[in-house]
Parts: sequence; C-alpha cells; structure tokens
Amino acid sequence: MKKILLFVLIFLLLISMVVTFSLVGCKVEEVTPTEEEEVAPAVEEEVVEEEAVQAEEEDYTFAFVFGVDVPFYTAMQTATQKKADELGVNVIFQTPEEWSAEIQTPIIESLVARGDIDLLIFVSTDFEGMLPVAKKVYDKGIPVITVDGWVGDGDYSEGEDSFALTHIGSDNYDAGMAMGEAIAEVIGGEGKVFTMNSRAGLQSNEDRYNGCAAAFEKYPGIEDLGQEYCFNDPDKAQQLTRAFIEANPEVTYVWGVDLMAAQGAGMAIQNLGRDDIGAGAFDATEFAIEKLEEGLFNLVLAQMPGEMGALAIESGYNYLKSGTEPEVRIKTGYVFFNADNVDDPDMQQYIY
Repeated sequence: MKKILLFVLIFLLLISMVVTFSLVGCKVEEVTPTEEEEVAPAVEEEVVEEEAVQAEEEDYTFAFVFGVDVPFYTAMQTATQKKADELGVNVIFQTPEEWSAEIQTPIIESLVARGDIDLLIFVSTDFEGMLPVAKKVYDKGIPVITVDGWVGDGDYSEGEDSFALTHIGSDNYDAGMAMGEAIAEVIGGEGKVFTMNSRAGLQSNEDRYNGCAAAFEKYPGIEDLGQEYCFNDPDKAQQLTRAFIEANPEVTYVWGVDLMAAQGAGMAIQNLGRDDIGAGAFDATEFAIEKLEEGLFNLVLAQMPGEMGALAIESGYNYLKSGTEPEVRIKTGYVFFNADNVDDPDMQQYIY
C-alpha cells in the first residue's frame, strides 16, 4: 500500500514539472527596444514634415523688362540677379532695342503669354502708353511693379493706376533740385545755364529739369536758358549743344538730365574747346566719370539702379510669399561725384 502511494506521489510530481516547463516554454519574451529603434519613428515624422514644407514652397518666376540697353539698366540687372539668387527667384530679363512703348508692349505681352510668370517688373517707357498693357497684365492676376519709370501719374494710392503694387525709383524732382543747388555752388551763384534733355514728355526727365529750375529761383544771379531735346541720341545732343553754344557764347554751364544727353553735351563742349564752360551729368556712367577725371565735368549725380532692382525683387517676393504689401512709392537715393571724391574706393560702387 505504501509503495502504491509513493508511486502516485512521484507520478503527480512529474506531471506538475511537465506543466511548469510547458508554460515557461510558451511565454513570449519581451524585448526592450534600443534607443535607435525608439528615435526612428520621430526621425521619420520629421522627414515627412520637412517634405510637406518643401512641397508648400513655390518657385517664383518674375519677368523684368528694361527701357533700353544702357549701362544704367545693366547695373540694375546685375543687382537684380544677385538678389533673385539669394531668394531663389527665377528672373526672365528682356530689353527693347529702342525706348518705345510700341516695342516694349509686345515684349511684355509675349512674356505673359508663356503662362508661367508670377510677377511683372518693368521700366515704363511711356507713362500713358504703357498703362493699358500693365492693366491687362494685372487683370490676368499677375502683380505689377514699376521701376525708374511709372505708369499713369505714378500715384498708385488711388486712380486708374492704383492697381500697380509699387513704384521704385529716384525722386527726380528732388534730385533735380539737388543738382541745381550743386551747380549754383560751382558757379558761385551767377551764370547762364543750359540744359540738354532727352525726350519731351518723359516725366522723370521733366521733373529733373523742373527741380533744377526751381533751385535756380533762389539765385537772382543765375539765368536759366531753358532746354532742348536730343531724343535719346548722344550725337543729336552733341549737335544741338554745339549749335546752342555757338548761338549763345555767354553760356557758363551745361548739364544733361540723363546719360545720353550728358554724353552728347559734354562732347560738344570738349570739341569746341570751351573749357571755360562748366558741365554736369545726371547718371554716373563710366564715360561721365572719365570726363570728370579729365576735368570736363565737375559734377556727376549717381542714381542707385542696383538698389531699385534689388528692392523690386524683394518687394515682389515678400508679396507673393507672405502677402506683405510694400509702400506704393519706394524712393531710392543718389550721391554726387566730384573731383574730391571720384577716387574714393567707397564711391566706386555707384559707377555704372
């Protein structure tokens, strides 16, 4: 009997051990994830978020149309491209062969017809003549910025031209007044001054002349002999200036309201051998600076075309990117070159 009980106990013990080992064998081992495995999902989330942000970013394409092929606009294009590269903006540049609304208009229409232009920047060659095409571009949903030359009356805060986003450029009337004050100082407040202009009705140039004339009104000893127009032709400017000086030998000072006018007027004075006549230039071209160094010019006013172009790109980019509207009128500065500062290293950046 005792032997039977002993066998039963041993049997039950064996069964208990088998069950225990079976349960242990069926237990799922818990694995503690490594640090890399814990971080991986977070990294994947960051990559997804970054890709989403990149997908939201757009590549903008701007059209930039100049007035004509002159150093002033070459300098503007260089600075414009630099700013565009900084912001990742693609810019398509176009330059008319002549300063003409009839030539500039189809260039703009052709650019817009591409279908990929996000914003138009252009130098208006005719304030009224370029208004219709600018408005047509705007009506297609493309923002418009003018540089150097505007459309309409240039007041984009109200009126028929208020659709334009902003105008960026010099205050030509103020610059003309500054030129008048500088000329008055050079000639000691006395003398007879003749002005060579480029094109009748071009408001920017008329503003320069009117500003200069207004400055002369403060000097009873200065007589304003008026202006003539060379129609953007330096050879014509040379002919007209020569004829005027020959007819009015008492002229004491001549200045040109832009680079074409100044170049021709300066050459006329030089060819006549009239080194007693002072001369000034509006726009710091290499020619004007060279003549300043030679003593023909004693004043050269430099605008800042690079600043104009860069501000246009930046203003357009900020508007498209964040909806930030620029001021409707952004004024750029100007500086004077003379014999005292023409070799100053800091002034070389203003030569174009």
